[in-house]
Amino acid sequence: MHVPLYGNSETKGNTEGDPVLTPLFDAYMVDAVFSGHHHNYQRSKPVKSGVVNPEGTTYVIASGGGAHLREPRPQWYTETVRQEYHAIKASASGRRIKFEVFNLDREIIDSFILYSRR
Repeated sequence: MHVPLYGNSETKGNTEGDPVLTPLFDAYMVDAVFSGHHHNYQRSKPVKSGVVNPEGTTYVIASGGGAHLREPRPQWYTETVRQEYHAIKASASGRRIKFEVFNLDREIIDSFILYSRR
C-alpha cells in the first residue's frame, strides 16, 4: 500500500491505524505490512488492536528510494527510523523471514526476523 497505516514524518503527518484495514490485519494475523509515502525508513513495534503487542502486525515504511528524504518523527509504536536512502533484502526459510535494510554504502541500518503466525 502507498500510505502507511502507522507512520509519521515532518510533512506527511501522523497515521495511526485504519478503521477497516487494521481490524482485518489483526483478525487474519498479517505478519507485516509494507508501505511508502513518507520518504524515509520506519519500522513499528508489533501492533494489535491499537496497542503494542507481540502478537501484532509489524508496519514497515520503505520509501527512501530516490525522492528527497523527509525527517521521521517517532511515535509510541515506533521501533526504529532512518532518514536515508535504503533497500530491503528479504530471505525466507520455512516460516521465518529475515529482513536486512541497507543504505547506499551497503551498511546494514536495520535487520529483523519475522515468524509466520499462521
